[in-house]
Amino acid sequence: MTNEENVKVKRMRTIKECVKMLKADDPKSAITYNTIRTLCLNNQVSFIKIGTRYLVNYDSLLDYL
Repeated sequence: MTNEENVKVKRMRTIKECVKMLKADDPKSAITYNTIRTLCLNNQVSFIKIGTRYLVNYDSLLDYL
């Protein structure tokens, strides 16, 4: 097995995409855009900021929740 096969691709999504994905799994979820943004600002989930956008590691968000 090579190093390339061991690399797991991280699912980086915008906050809006994260909300849509969570709502698709659980339509009654109380998680909002502002909740995820606050988690990012408090460094509670993995993310990167590109310009004004936050790209959240979706798997990190699920682990936190």
